[in-house]
Amino acid sequence: MSVVDKAIQTQLTNIQTRTGKRLDELRAVLQQSGLTKHSEIRAMFQRDLGLGYGDANMLAQALRKTDAEGSNAPQAETPDDVVNTLYTGAKASLRPIHDRLMAEIA
Repeated sequence: MSVVDKAIQTQLTNIQTRTGKRLDELRAVLQQSGLTKHSEIRAMFQRDLGLGYGDANMLAQALRKTDAEGSNAPQAETPDDVVNTLYTGAKASLRPIHDRLMAEIA
């Protein structure tokens, strides 16, 4: 498990402790809400569960991702996935600059 995966798992564990609900119970809250838009789900978690923005955002992302994958274990995007997403479409020409910069940093 990568450092990022461990951090996400720790955050999700803390959310469960703070809310007193397991992930499957939190998933049921999401499903019962009928909401599908990330920002609406995040706002609901903030309002109804008293979570801060970051925790509500992580929970919404984790639950939506696991629902889409049909899995119960949240999987984080890898750093390469994030970078690939950043440099698509009109920004694709900027990827070589990013790669050169990262090579210099390394």
